[in-house]
Amino acid sequence: MDSLLLELPLVAFIVSLFCFILNRFSRSKQQFSLPPSPPALPVIGHLHLIGDLPHHSMLELSKKYGEFMFLKLGSLNTLVVSSPDAAKIVLKTLDPEFAMKPEHLEAKYASYGGRGIIFAQYGEHWRQARKLCTVQLLSTKRVESAEPNRKLEMGLLLADLWKCADDGAVVNLTNKLSDFAFNVMLKMVTGKSHSSSASSRDEEEQARSIKEGLMEFVREGTGMHIATFFPWLTWVDKQVYKLASVHKRVDKILESEIDRHREKLGKSQPSMQHENFIDVMLMDSDANDAHIKAMTVDMLAASTDTASITSEWAISELLNHPAALAKVQAELDEVIGQERTMQESDIRSLTYLQAVINETLRLHPPVPIYPRENSAQACMISAKWGVPARTRVFINAYAIGRDETLWKEAHRFKPERFLEEKVGIDARGQDFELIPFGAGRRMCPGMQLGHTNVMLAVGSLLHAFNWIIPGADNGTGKVDMQEHFGMTVARAAPLQLLPVPRLPAHALALKPGI
Repeated sequence: MDSLLLELPLVAFIVSLFCFILNRFSRSKQQFSLPPSPPALPVIGHLHLIGDLPHHSMLELSKKYGEFMFLKLGSLNTLVVSSPDAAKIVLKTLDPEFAMKPEHLEAKYASYGGRGIIFAQYGEHWRQARKLCTVQLLSTKRVESAEPNRKLEMGLLLADLWKCADDGAVVNLTNKLSDFAFNVMLKMVTGKSHSSSASSRDEEEQARSIKEGLMEFVREGTGMHIATFFPWLTWVDKQVYKLASVHKRVDKILESEIDRHREKLGKSQPSMQHENFIDVMLMDSDANDAHIKAMTVDMLAASTDTASITSEWAISELLNHPAALAKVQAELDEVIGQERTMQESDIRSLTYLQAVINETLRLHPPVPIYPRENSAQACMISAKWGVPARTRVFINAYAIGRDETLWKEAHRFKPERFLEEKVGIDARGQDFELIPFGAGRRMCPGMQLGHTNVMLAVGSLLHAFNWIIPGADNGTGKVDMQEHFGMTVARAAPLQLLPVPRLPAHALALKPGI
């Protein structure tokens, strides 16, 4: 053991010298200059500068090193993009060159080696998968046809919250919002809803197991693993074993679900209006079980997490800003009244609530850092700077949304900005000042569904209930806004609140005494 300890400094020196020589050699072959970069350490490069919240760390570094910043993260060449102009170059001007996705452990386990859409490499498979997903699941027609299911799920949620209010029980709103988003998408993907009384105990347990597995992927998957930066150390990365274990559990459940759908299709061909996404994929001769599982995981995980955490952040911000909350509830009462609950047809009239959601997405983009990778050839990103082939690119949507040169009082929650100086700016990928869903050809295809779910959830809960922060003195308490970094950035702690009804029971179509 003593001899090994004595050898470690020598090994470290040799590795450092090798990396230094290799780096100098590769730079001597470059015909361009790299973007500005902080001083690096041997072997680990700039990893020591990236904390538990990488989007924060990269924002602070970009203030010193600029909109294009080059980092060496272990063995990875990395370009950090932190301004709308820089993002536009990568996501629009050079979109084809930066359409690749980096290899992730999450792609291997959550998306079956990138066989879905989120982690798929740019090419024919990705184009066909996106087309199938967009037409058969996320098109305007499909989203609108799912409105009855969203109405049912929201009605069940409001009834459950009413009972909690009647019992004086504190609600874990994090779980409630996550269940709502999951149940909505589960119906669209599998044709089953596990929140209704018609569901069996086995079906409910199966749905719960799928959701728990998907949320583990989201929590454990960060793209910031030892194996990511040092592939030869995969065998010591505990995250690899965690993701593999979750994958095994989820795969078994999905296999059973696909078998059920295959058996059903063998007996009778469903009519188009009753098809769900798994049925559609099974009828596609080019899709095998791995593709179907990957697409199912992608759709359920992405739609559940992004919609629910955006709703959480919106409600959290409003509770911390009572004046804005009062404006939201006044608008809801004016548009809807107090004799019924919110319907999707009300969304277009709720302009202040829409501004609240835009402001929430600006301050709390669900995926604050969008990863891309350039092609197998080096490319220029400006007249003087270029990046080597296979450079990983991080578009920091969080930094763009908090840029003091773009947004007045950038760190302040102020929905009015979208009705005044920023009127017309939205998150559909055309305004690079606000890109919580990305932009270009790899932009999130589920934006319309996500926006509908968030508007319905936030509007319904704030219209039907007032919310009290437990332990707050005379309503003066604040919601904790600390973050947890994973595949998305959620609240560090669950949102625990006490509901107090604003609407009468008959407005919620509840029987007296429920």
